[in-house]
Parts: sequence; C-alpha cells; structure tokens
Amino acid sequence: MLWGVTDEGLRYAIRQRPASGVAYCALTIGGGTRAEEELPEGTAHFVEQC
Repeated sequence: MLWGVTDEGLRYAIRQRPASGVAYCALTIGGGTRAEEELPEGTAHFVEQC
C-alpha cells in the first residue's frame, strides 16, 4: 500500500491488486466546505464527488 500527504494537505492511500488488475484509491481532507478558506478553492466539492 502506498500512502502519504500532498503539499496541499490531502491524505491519500492507494492499494493495488496485481492479480486482478484492480486498484483502490482513497482521499481524505481535514475539513469540509466550512474550512475551504484553508484549502484550495473547490477541494471539498471535488473530494465529495469522487
């Protein structure tokens, strides 16, 4: 499993299942639309729609 935090504060985890060719990606942020002034504009909405 590969995981980390981007410069913008998005936490991510990626898990690949080589035998099936399937990969899973999870993104989390430290806030919602109320905290958007601390995040790049539109981040909360983008993560919500993923």
